[in-house]
Amino acid sequence: MMKVLFVEKTKIGGVHIYVSHVKKELEKRGIEVNIITRNEDLKLNSFIKSYQKLKELYKKWSKEYDIIHANDWSIAYPAVKSNINNLVVTLHGLPS
Repeated sequence: MMKVLFVEKTKIGGVHIYVSHVKKELEKRGIEVNIITRNEDLKLNSFIKSYQKLKELYKKWSKEYDIIHANDWSIAYPAVKSNINNLVVTLHGLPS
């Protein structure tokens, strides 16, 4: 079974609504999906405090999940810097 991890900043707001909808649809297709938030689940409430810890976690998670989907630049940057190859990034709310 394919395993997907969504990593987002918080359970509050539009990004979480989007992630929750995608999770529901993927699960209908038999894909195991988990969501981890930086603020609520990991208790890391700032980019500076979370950067190194997230880099370490991404390396660990990349061995446990087929796809890691980072939502938000502050969540994605440590993943990019950890050099994992199963990363998908969506940047929400950028000005056009």
